[in-house]
Amino acid sequence: MVTFNRLPPEAKGTADFIDKVNRLFDVLNSRSVRDSNPWRRPLGAGNQEKETFLASSMGWIAGWQFRSKRKPPCQNGLITTIRSILYIAKQCTTAAGLKYLCTSKLKQDCIENLFSLIRGKGGHKYNPSAMEFTAALRGLSMSHIMTSLSNTSNCEEDAGFPLLANLQLAAPPSRTNEDMESEMLPQPTTPSPGDHNPATLTLQPKTLPTEGTTEEMVAQDIVEDQTIGDCILEEGLFYVAGWLVRMLQKDQAIQVCHHCEVLLLGSTLHDHSYASPQEHPFLEAKRFTPNANLMRPSTRFFNAVRDLEEAFGRNINTFWPKSGVRQNLEKTLEGTEAFKEFHRDHPEHALLIEEISIKKFTMCRLGAEIRIRNRGLSAINEKKVAEKKVSTFTS
Repeated sequence: MVTFNRLPPEAKGTADFIDKVNRLFDVLNSRSVRDSNPWRRPLGAGNQEKETFLASSMGWIAGWQFRSKRKPPCQNGLITTIRSILYIAKQCTTAAGLKYLCTSKLKQDCIENLFSLIRGKGGHKYNPSAMEFTAALRGLSMSHIMTSLSNTSNCEEDAGFPLLANLQLAAPPSRTNEDMESEMLPQPTTPSPGDHNPATLTLQPKTLPTEGTTEEMVAQDIVEDQTIGDCILEEGLFYVAGWLVRMLQKDQAIQVCHHCEVLLLGSTLHDHSYASPQEHPFLEAKRFTPNANLMRPSTRFFNAVRDLEEAFGRNINTFWPKSGVRQNLEKTLEGTEAFKEFHRDHPEHALLIEEISIKKFTMCRLGAEIRIRNRGLSAINEKKVAEKKVSTFTS
């Protein structure tokens, strides 16, 4: 631009700086050996020009001067990054036998994405325990939320869900009922109308990790706690049931019916969102104001939704390969008699409640099933692509 008189001569220093930084970022984000820009091609792909440029850039960056007496962390960070990449590239191309190294793969975006989601699951709690962290990780593994990034995120979309999908802990040892009773402290409360079944959710660990607890003891606690996965699934289904109640309340006939309100809504917990008591470790931070949209379903309605979920799980593989999956599932769910208590106690609107609930539930679960199966296919394809790339690099 300066050469063609489009910028004044005084801008040459700035132009050179921008050009060199742009080239540096191209080298640090190489993706394809066939890239049209030679500076965006991998390290070790035919010549040493990029390695020489990176080595010289460290001295150039070290010579940067700033008005402030304090050096910004990015200066030392860039030097450390370049030095590390040069070392990794040398090890990969010599010791490991790779033909080249795409520097864009040497990033921590996938880790940042994972931990941002873990923080999101913890709400206001900045220091989760090992058990709470594992519970959040398993919750993410169940819902595969890792693939949905915010548009305002400063991290690239990464195929992070295989990390969660492949998360495996040792199989928990078999235990007797006496062992379970000795390890947990039950709260023998009688469920009142509208309250969730306490049998699955009010059991709390007898002790929490103390300062003297070793990592092995904490890990063993996590492996042996069979209630974690059940609680997460139970809470997720309870949330879906609350969403169905909100959908049902949009119908005018149900909205004005006091009997429907009694049958569908559970007791309100002003300081907590839904299923569990406040001390529950998984939902401790999930709070809401009285005018929020979260609904707490009654025990009766939740049991009906749980029956629908069980029937859905039994029949989805039968209907999946065929056409008309939704219609077939809806007919099957109608035959479960999940809403027989509603027909007995409130025949006026029971059929309407059943039809809307089954339709919305089927739509919701099919959407989730499609996402899960598509991600499974993506994971298989990614594995094949990765194996092909490894064979290409090492052949």
